Amino acid sequence: MRTSNFKICWYLSSLLLAASCGPAGDAGTKSQSMDYKKIPVTYPDTRQDAAVTDIYFGDTINDPYRWLEDDQSDETKSWVQAENKLTFGYLEQIPFREKIKDRLEAIWDFEKYGAPFKKAGIYYFFKNSGLQNQSVLYRQQTLDGDPETVLDPNTFSADGTTSLQEYSFSKDGRYLAYCMSEGGADWLTSLVRDLEKGEQP
Repeated sequence: MRTSNFKICWYLSSLLLAASCGPAGDAGTKSQSMDYKKIPVTYPDTRQDAAVTDIYFGDTINDPYRWLEDDQSDETKSWVQAENKLTFGYLEQIPFREKIKDRLEAIWDFEKYGAPFKKAGIYYFFKNSGLQNQSVLYRQQTLDGDPETVLDPNTFSADGTTSLQEYSFSKDGRYLAYCMSEGGADWLTSLVRDLEKGEQP
């Protein structure tokens, strides 16, 4: 569900960006219009549970969709699948979708560096080669030394959607504790890496 929401926002942002980045018109240029067929949308039924209520300061408040908070239930998973089917089915019918994707990839495809920082006498920084889903953590023994990979979040999952969220070094710099988030989930998995051995202790 969260991955779906991310992709929806991504494509909506793409539409706005494409509109704002178009060539500026002049007096001799005719405005162009794009034929865009209306795509019918039929939303899946969402059950309402009238029995779920809370009382706040003497007022009864209904919460009919609380069952959706249980993201591990079969009913919620089925609802998410139906919503995803609707969403992706809609997006796949947008005729200029691939053109927007290609343009955005061309704009985003450049090296990106995070601000360097120093821990236990060693320099660290994040770098993205261009179109990587996640930035990679590197380290250098000196400012002009050769960088070496410390942690590559792109290897956390096959599709690259598991991200690095929080991290902290031990005082002597030997251990790195970090948290991973799968598909933008609020639940985090915590791990510790021995940086001298390059493995989990």
